[in-house]
Amino acid sequence: MTQTSSAPGRHPAMFLLLFALFYGVFYGAYFAVPDRLLVNEVYEPTLVAPSGLLVNLISASEQATWADNRLQSRRAILDVVRGCDGIGLLLLLTAAVLAFPAPWRLKLAGVVGGWLLMYLLNLARIVGLYFVVAYQGQWFIPLHTLLIPGALVLLGGLYFHLWTAWVVGQGARGRA
Repeated sequence: MTQTSSAPGRHPAMFLLLFALFYGVFYGAYFAVPDRLLVNEVYEPTLVAPSGLLVNLISASEQATWADNRLQSRRAILDVVRGCDGIGLLLLLTAAVLAFPAPWRLKLAGVVGGWLLMYLLNLARIVGLYFVVAYQGQWFIPLHTLLIPGALVLLGGLYFHLWTAWVVGQGARGRA
């Protein structure tokens, strides 16, 4: 009798070791980037300006403006800072995909898909938090520190689960 497995062969401890290694390297590199570079060159074009455009698209009366890491209007001020920029979850997901035993083309698809998903979710988070600050300020702390991060972790985990199932399915098709 032979035993078959739907998962690619590698000891689970190797996944955990690679995951921790990748995450540690990525996290260290992220914290090596100076704050001013993030604020001046990264946050505004990639997070704050698109979020401001979305706020104004949703409600033109907001007349939101942005500069550097700040999204503001007459109703709200929201600053995007290190640690609240969505990078932590992006790095976790990237490390998990790279550590999973899969061909590099499937890992690339997993990373690109994960980045796109996390980016869109992060924009939705920033826009949502803007409106919370503007209209229901008392909800900002619980949403920003607990509920939304928890939901994003769950969605990132669901993405990883679906991606690994797809990878395993690709392997099964390759053997058929």
